[in-house]
This record gives sequence, structure tokens and C-alpha cells, in this order.
Amino acid sequence: MSRLVAGDRVVPDLVGIPREKVLNSLERVLASPQFHSSRKCTRFLRHIVECTLDQQLDRLKERAIGVDVFERDALYATNQDPVVRGTAGEVRKRLAQYYLALNQEDEVRFSLPAGSYIPDIQLAPQPSTVVPALAARPIFSAVPAEMPAIRQRPGWRSFWLLRPFCRRLGTAGTSL
Repeated sequence: MSRLVAGDRVVPDLVGIPREKVLNSLERVLASPQFHSSRKCTRFLRHIVECTLDQQLDRLKERAIGVDVFERDALYATNQDPVVRGTAGEVRKRLAQYYLALNQEDEVRFSLPAGSYIPDIQLAPQPSTVVPALAARPIFSAVPAEMPAIRQRPGWRSFWLLRPFCRRLGTAGTSL
């Protein structure tokens, strides 16, 4: 996905993704079990996606999100109240859980890059292009590939097993 630069902020290029598709996918994500139980995460994700669609980059800064979404005072100390950063991390985790559940009906996928409050909004890859690539090479095989021989050092077990023999030799088991 290409990105546009607006001042010092980088925003997603949403050309070719209809707003209705983005909003429909957003509603499916928010209705999922991963987001349904968290009002904070739901409000946060809805806010950042809608601001991105409207290109309101000034509303996607930590203080602005704290004021708009979490109803903090305009002069609240962001270093004393990490509600925005904490919720962003929670949203990242919940999005990962949502997409791991293989929700393939979603045409649009959301992600929140670390260190940013601007979501990546992109079209989901087509299943026909993903499945053959995965089927071509297995990710995990039950039969291990030929592994090099690993020389193991004698451990405490071998020391204690050989100790009586070392005593008979007069070394008292001090050197192995």
C-alpha cells in the first residue's frame, strides 16, 4: 500500500478503497468478540479509522485522541496518563487476534503500526493468491530435516555415574 506524506505525518493512500467497504469492515471488526467486550478499544479504533478516512490528521495525535475519545482535559499530562498508548497497544493485540481467527470475509484489513495512531487500511489479499503459495512449501514438517550432529558435554549425571570408578583410580572424582 502506498502512503502519502502530509507535512511531518504519513497517511495511507485510500484511493481505490470505497468508504462503504472500509466502514462495513470496521463494523464487523468492532462487533467481533475481540472488540465487543471493550468499549475503550471500540471507541479508539472507530475514531482513528474515521479520522483517517476524513484526512483529519490533527485529530490523530495522542493529546487529541485523549480529549476526543477518552474525554480528558485539553491540558492533561500525556506522560502521567498513558490511556491512549495503552489502548493503542490493546487494539494492536485485539486486531492480531481477530485476523488470526481467519476472518476471510473481510475485504478490508486494519492494522496499527507501532509508534503511530494512523491505521493502515488495505484491501485483504485474495484467497486464490495466498493458498497456492502456502501449499507449495510447508511451514512445519513433522519429519525434521537432516540435522548436524551435536556434541554434548558430559553433564552432572555422567559425573555422578563415574565418580565411584574415579575413586578406585585414585582421582576421587575431581577431574573428568
